[in-house]
Amino acid sequence: MECAGEVVAVGEAVEGFRIGDAVLAIAPGTFSTFVTTRDFLATHKPAGLSFEDAATVPVAFLTARFALQNVAGIKSGDRVLIHAGAGGVGLAAVQLCQRAGAEIFATAGSDVKRDFLRSLGIQHVMSSRTLDFVAEIVERTGGRGVDIVLNSLTGEFIPASFSVLRQNSRFLEIGRAEIWDTVRIAGVHPTAAYDVIELETIIREQPALIREMFAGVMREIRQGELKPLPLRAFPLAEAEHAFRYMAQARHIGKIVVTLPAAIRSEGAYLITGGFGALGLAVAGRMVERGARCLILMGRSLPSDDAANTLREWESFGVRVKVIAADVSRAEDVKRVLAEAAADFPPLLGVVHAAGVLDDGVLQQQTWDRFEHILAPKMAGAWNLHCLTRHMELDFFVMFSSAASLFGSAGQGNYVAANAFLDALAHHRRANNLCALSINWGVWSEAGLAADRNAGQRLARRGLQPLEPTQGLDAFERLLGSPEAQVAVLPIRWARFLAQFPAGSVPPLFREMAEAKKHSADSTATSELLQRLKEAPPDECRGIIAAQIREHTLKVLGLPASSNLDPRQPLHELGLDSLMAVELRNAIARTVGSSLPASLLFDYPTVETIAAYLSREVLHLESAAESAPTAGGSDNRTRLLDQLEQIDEEEAEALLAEKLLAFGAGEIKK
Repeated sequence: MECAGEVVAVGEAVEGFRIGDAVLAIAPGTFSTFVTTRDFLATHKPAGLSFEDAATVPVAFLTARFALQNVAGIKSGDRVLIHAGAGGVGLAAVQLCQRAGAEIFATAGSDVKRDFLRSLGIQHVMSSRTLDFVAEIVERTGGRGVDIVLNSLTGEFIPASFSVLRQNSRFLEIGRAEIWDTVRIAGVHPTAAYDVIELETIIREQPALIREMFAGVMREIRQGELKPLPLRAFPLAEAEHAFRYMAQARHIGKIVVTLPAAIRSEGAYLITGGFGALGLAVAGRMVERGARCLILMGRSLPSDDAANTLREWESFGVRVKVIAADVSRAEDVKRVLAEAAADFPPLLGVVHAAGVLDDGVLQQQTWDRFEHILAPKMAGAWNLHCLTRHMELDFFVMFSSAASLFGSAGQGNYVAANAFLDALAHHRRANNLCALSINWGVWSEAGLAADRNAGQRLARRGLQPLEPTQGLDAFERLLGSPEAQVAVLPIRWARFLAQFPAGSVPPLFREMAEAKKHSADSTATSELLQRLKEAPPDECRGIIAAQIREHTLKVLGLPASSNLDPRQPLHELGLDSLMAVELRNAIARTVGSSLPASLLFDYPTVETIAAYLSREVLHLESAAESAPTAGGSDNRTRLLDQLEQIDEEEAEALLAEKLLAFGAGEIKK
């Protein structure tokens, strides 16, 4: 329902918006490149607010503002209970309560979230997993209770929350799962006012009020009285990971999905190292994607071949400013930016691709040789950072090297220079500035290492050259990445990991090493089936159970020597919903067959899973021969009981898990 972006068209009767304006808005179907909405549902984005931050504002702040200010009339001294306080609406409500001078009582579902709420200065922080908050509120208020409840919980939490309300107080319901009628309310709290807050209804029935509230929220954000919510951003290409992250129910505030940054014809783009093969290749891709104003900067003028390329672009209407300047000199960078500002539209993006090589083992290195390498990359990046940080750029990309991740013999100076770029990207991100450091591998036809026979040396380590098209595609995709640092290089993992002794894989590659093991799953499947084929029938289930036990211990992160009761429900060992998906997938790969999404709900123990696989999947025994597979119905009953206690955060997690299963074609009618 909410998004942030740029206006590309306006209706004839629309006033106050122009094409190119940066806005945040409420709109239908916002997982899209373009959306259309009503003018009162959009507002201008403050210049100092990123698009990601802006996207967290509309729904949460409008819901909280309407509930607390327009309905409850919150005032200084009020006591307010905010359930699911680390969620989007919860954190917006916290800010509004703090500004009003109210006393806050907040619940959250994990220690991490509760610690975060305490870091905001909230003294009364309690769990949303139990009803203990009732006794805590009674004790902390001397039995007087609270004036307002902002609720999103269900089941027993609703009457429990009513029980801590004072006389003639308000219960604000923002959930959808359980709406009470007047009869039920009168039975637990006859004097309480009960209001269901539905933003969609307010939008439909009171557009003028929405416009007024939206303007008020943005005015307070511009003045620093309110702040955008905490967020975790994922690029659209990683939307699946975003849902998986939500399935863990560990996020605080909002999850934002970002689209790739577009190359815009109305802005200018600066490329350092712009006359080299790599700089020209990147510039060419930007021209293909719509760039019409380029500033190419290099220490010397372009070669004849490069000049021919530039003339070809100009014949298509591209304006190219060629400037010979040293990016390591601040005065040169100032001059370039001043000339660009005088002749071109505003600068929208920077690509820092300048760099040189001067290889030598450390014993042969001198500080002069280090300075020679550090100057274009390190000093150049810092000059660009300092002189553009006041600008509202779409991207600030620095071309680093995988050498700063892997190390590179004989390139200590080059490694240091690139490590600075990586650190600067994180520094800019921490200061709410766009930044991306790309740790490139070796480009096959461009870049510093392309003509230095580095390809053969790296290939022996399993590091393959990057084809220009691959690199340019990656560059284009990463322009909108929310990450500060990304490595791009083809790797033959088996060869690369073989260079490390057993058990000594560096931490950076351990996840990849673990993932590589999955490639052996087909072999593991054939080995299991062969063992089952050769084993006596009465031993087959034990073989299957041993395999399940091995997978379970790995997923739970327990030592292989751990005792695991085959009849103990796995959720009692700490198996959560995400682990359940991982375990089911591991078992499915081993038996070579797809398994139902509800496997761990229906068969919650090693014993019952083994019986199910033996009978229903591998067909090694009949139903009559099976040992008891009970537990599924009991587990479902227990799950239904738990659902009565579910809060908004847990509901999001379960929904996300089912959406993932649906996306994989695992949910059937």
